[in-house]
Amino acid sequence: MQLGWVDFSEEERGRALDVLNLFKEQGTLDELGTGAVRDAFANFFFPGTSTVQTRAKYFLLVPYILREAAQGAYGNTVPQMKKKIDHAERQCALQLLEKNGKNAGVIGSRNLPKKWVARTPMSIYWSGIRTWGIFKENMSVDTYLKLSLIKHAAKTQHLGNRSDDTEENEGDDRDAGNALSISLWNLPVRELSEDWMEEVDIALSADEAMFLKECVLTALPDSLMAFLLKREMDILPFNNDFAALTEGLRDIVPDDMRKRMQMACDFNELLVPLRVRYNLILSQGENSTAVEIWEQLSPRVQEAAGVVDIDELFLLMGIGNPLLRSFLHQCQNALVARDFETTDQLIKARECHLKGAERAKTNHPGEFNVDEWYGGYTLNYRMPTASTFIHDILEGSHLNAENG
Repeated sequence: MQLGWVDFSEEERGRALDVLNLFKEQGTLDELGTGAVRDAFANFFFPGTSTVQTRAKYFLLVPYILREAAQGAYGNTVPQMKKKIDHAERQCALQLLEKNGKNAGVIGSRNLPKKWVARTPMSIYWSGIRTWGIFKENMSVDTYLKLSLIKHAAKTQHLGNRSDDTEENEGDDRDAGNALSISLWNLPVRELSEDWMEEVDIALSADEAMFLKECVLTALPDSLMAFLLKREMDILPFNNDFAALTEGLRDIVPDDMRKRMQMACDFNELLVPLRVRYNLILSQGENSTAVEIWEQLSPRVQEAAGVVDIDELFLLMGIGNPLLRSFLHQCQNALVARDFETTDQLIKARECHLKGAERAKTNHPGEFNVDEWYGGYTLNYRMPTASTFIHDILEGSHLNAENG
C-alpha cells in the first residue's frame, strides 16, 4: 500500500513521520480484536517468532542454561532451580551488555544493572525453542525441570545401593543429566566450558548459525523464513515493509506462499481504514495525522477494502472465529458502499463487545490525547523480528564460509 499526506509544513510532516514510526505492530494493542488473522499469517510466515524477541542467539542461550539445570547445577527443587535460572539469565545479560552494548538487542538492557525484567528470556523464547525443534517435546519448563529432578532422584537411589566412591557417583549423576539432555534437546554437539558465560556474545558463531538454519529448514520447511534462509536472502533492506517484501518475492516464491502473502497484504487494505477511522472517532476528528491519512485513503477505500476475500482467508488460514469474520464482512460492505457512518458504528460496537461499554475507548471520545495514535496501523506480521533473526543467522553462516 502506498500512502502519503499533504505536505503543509516541515513541522507537520515531522509530526506525521513521528506518529507513523509508532504505527509498527510491535507493542500496540489489538483494539478491534483482529489478532487472530494477524497471528495466523505471522505463524505461517515466521513461526516461532514474537514481537518481544530480540536476537537469534537466545534460541541457544536459554537451552544452554536449561541444560545446565538438568545436569544438576541449579539445585534440587523446581523453585530453587527457577530462581537460579533467573539469576543465570541476568548474569548472562550483564555479560552481553558489557561485550555488546545497550543497542545490541540484549534483553533487560533498559533495566540493568539495577533491575531485571519481569518477562525473562526463558519465558519469551520457550515457545519458539519448541517450534524450531530445539526442544523435542511439547512440555512446559516446569515439567522439564520436574522430569530432570525425577531422573536425578532415580539415579541417586540406584547409586545409593552401590559401593562406588563419591567421585564416580558424581560423574554418574552428571551422566544422568546428560542423558536427559540428549533425549529432549536438539543442540550443537560441542560441549560448553564451565565458564562459557564469561565469553558469551550476542552474535552467533559459525556453527551456531548453521545449526539454527538447519533447525528452521528441518522443522519449518514450508515457512517463508525457511525459504529466505535456504536462498540466503537478507530482508533487512525491505525495512519491515511486508507489502514491499511481497512484491520483491512475487516471482520466486511458490504459488501457495505467493497467494498467502498477497492475501496478507489485501487484509491490510481492509484493516488500515478501520484503524484510521478508530483514531478519528477517539479524537473526534482532531487527530491531524488520521485526518491527513484518511484524505489519502478515502478516494480509493472502496476499491482497496473490497479486494480481500474474507471467507477464503479464514478457510485457508484455519481461523475459526465467526464473530470476527462477521465484523470484517460488515465493515467491508460498509467501506465498499462508502457508508462511513455505519463503519464507525460497527467499530464502536466491536470494541464494546470486546471490552465492555465502560472500557471501550470509543465510548469516551475526546478524553484522549488527540496527537496520540491508538491500535496500530499496518500489519508487518512479525517481519522486524524475523528480519533480525535471518540477518543474525546469515551473518554467522558467512563466518563459516570465510573461515573455510
